[in-house]
Amino acid sequence: MMVCPLCWISRGDASADLFAGVESGDPATIGPPFIGAEKVIDF
Repeated sequence: MMVCPLCWISRGDASADLFAGVESGDPATIGPPFIGAEKVIDF
């Protein structure tokens, strides 16, 4: 699972607060999964 860093920061959380197996995306990695996705989960 990948989280959008801007969404994560806006919630006041730090990268250290991520669960095991979850990574924070960056500009190069966050876009492509959304472009080809059939479903996107948002909060």
